[in-house]
Amino acid sequence: AEIIRRARELVGEDFPIMAKMNATDGFGDRGLDAPECVDVAIAMESAGVCAIEVSGGIFEAGEVMSRPGINSPEVEAYFKEYARMIKQGVGIPVMLVGGLRSMGVMEQMLASGRADMVSLCRPFIREPDLVVKFRDGAEEVECTSCNRCLDESGVRCNSRQMST
Repeated sequence: AEIIRRARELVGEDFPIMAKMNATDGFGDRGLDAPECVDVAIAMESAGVCAIEVSGGIFEAGEVMSRPGINSPEVEAYFKEYARMIKQGVGIPVMLVGGLRSMGVMEQMLASGRADMVSLCRPFIREPDLVVKFRDGAEEVECTSCNRCLDESGVRCNSRQMST
């Protein structure tokens, strides 16, 4: 809360401060659980955050932060239940990230009220022009969540490198 309040002092009231939070850390019984993640979100809202992006996983827990093989709508949006719980607990917009690979699922997450916004990362690594493709009618992304885009050599789509 202290960091958020200090940031607000520095940037003023007209500048949005958003937070990305782990809803689950992968430590099981020893880690963050669902009720705690809602409490954290409420505390961030009280401190002045104007939107929360719901994510999860931590390298040290051994839980992969990106799940490989997202190849059907049924396995997309893997943090959707956490986003739903947090959205019910706060009065600020909630963003959902994590395995969103098709426009239909993204629209469903918004229409169902699970999230107010969706957020993508790895698909933009694969397709930097993805927004233009969506605007022009594309329904799915090329990213297969192989999780090889983040390594010692930097951030890039290694699958794209192999296919060209």
